[in-house]
Amino acid sequence: MKELLEMLVGIGPILPGTLETRQRQLKNVERRRRKDAGTFHVLSYSVKGHNSSMYVKAADRAAVAGMVANYSRARDLIIELSLKMVSACRQEGVEHAAAAWVKQMHEMAAKTKRGEDEARRLRVLGSSRDTWKASSTRRAEEVARQRVTIRDQRASRDKWRAEALASRRKAKADTGEIGKLTSEVKKLERLVEDAKKKPTKG
Repeated sequence: MKELLEMLVGIGPILPGTLETRQRQLKNVERRRRKDAGTFHVLSYSVKGHNSSMYVKAADRAAVAGMVANYSRARDLIIELSLKMVSACRQEGVEHAAAAWVKQMHEMAAKTKRGEDEARRLRVLGSSRDTWKASSTRRAEEVARQRVTIRDQRASRDKWRAEALASRRKAKADTGEIGKLTSEVKKLERLVEDAKKKPTKG
């Protein structure tokens, strides 16, 4: 019974009825030449005396066929479970058989909840991992940008320092040259003064 209940719970969406592929006659010659021209799909069903049908899109045909198969399987499982319950009631009594059913359902519900909790935990862990990965990527990109900035600043500083030292050396050299020129000018001025003081021969 437990195995049958688990199989029943695990069945996906269901649809009653029979899925048929039909052909519609087309008068238009050009339309008849097209692939699958005039072909359409219909799900016909009869449930509790209610007979009806619905059109099924070609894109949905496989999904609807799966649901119809699920319905047939679920119906077979319910019949098997019903026979199991009849047997259990005869052998162990109605109360015991009903209690066994309820116990199995509770165990499956608890198992499903544990599965949902585990799935939720995995989603949270996955979200945390993605958040950490994104944050780590941003930090790595920021470090790379900082390295580029530091490299550029260092290159600019080294260039400025080299230019400043070159200017300082040039200024020092210019100062020495000016001193020499100033000394030469003073010498020439003294020579001129001395020449003025000497008497001219007449």
